[in-house]
Amino acid sequence: MQNPTGKLEAGFTADRPSTDRAGEPYSNTPVSTNVPIQQASPNGSRAGEQGPLVLLVAGNENRRLQMERIVTQAGYDVDFAPSGREALRCLRDTNDYKLVLLCEVRDIDAVSMCRQIKEWGRLPITSSVIVLQDRFKADQVVDCLTNGASDYISGPHFSDERVLLARLHVAVRGYHLAPDDRTVDSDTPLVVGPLTINAITFRVTVADHGDVLLTKLQFHLLSRLARRPGRVFLHDELRHFISQFGGGNPTDQTIKSHMSNLRKRLGPAGGMIKTIRGVGYVLQA
Repeated sequence: MQNPTGKLEAGFTADRPSTDRAGEPYSNTPVSTNVPIQQASPNGSRAGEQGPLVLLVAGNENRRLQMERIVTQAGYDVDFAPSGREALRCLRDTNDYKLVLLCEVRDIDAVSMCRQIKEWGRLPITSSVIVLQDRFKADQVVDCLTNGASDYISGPHFSDERVLLARLHVAVRGYHLAPDDRTVDSDTPLVVGPLTINAITFRVTVADHGDVLLTKLQFHLLSRLARRPGRVFLHDELRHFISQFGGGNPTDQTIKSHMSNLRKRLGPAGGMIKTIRGVGYVLQA
């Protein structure tokens, strides 16, 4: 399928013979389902929606049936796209998707698909992309996570529905921040190592260094990290969080700049903020 200009969209290749990208067939074991796929209306609204809306992208019929059964029985609503082109069309038609499940398709690889969704703004920052691949490839995992994917699930985890569903649930709820995650609102100062964060006075103190002057955004960003010391915050999570405090639609480079400035303001405590390359940031006590 071509776009209105008659040209293939960037990142896509011409149609290929009907074989899987890896050159090997998927399992021939059929998985039946009698749950119909619901389709979003052209304007993106859905009547009678029962659960979070998921876009399932899969080029193999057996994989589609397997994932559709698992996801619908777990209470999600599902739209289906058999190709990367069709997936991008669906994302243009509605912004209701909370999750994109990206299985293997023939017209585009997982990394390129993640990159296009991220760069073209096809998905709200409150949503997640999970890549599901038959084989574990370390380089591809890193590239997918670096280019906007929230998770990468491979091989054996397909066969254990409990593991698969647990990771899907985490991805969906990960962007619905609890009220106490959005800011520090306790009368009791938050203390992490040499840092003391006081929500009442909006004051941050570094032991043996004194008070630190932060912007509103820097204060909330530090508070967010400090409430979960040792926990890695993904780039997508931080983009969503920063946007809540007037940060617009931040990119990975924007986040990097915010973290660099925050480290400088914290002086000797700035080294507590660690970069997990290609993934996110963590505050180490």
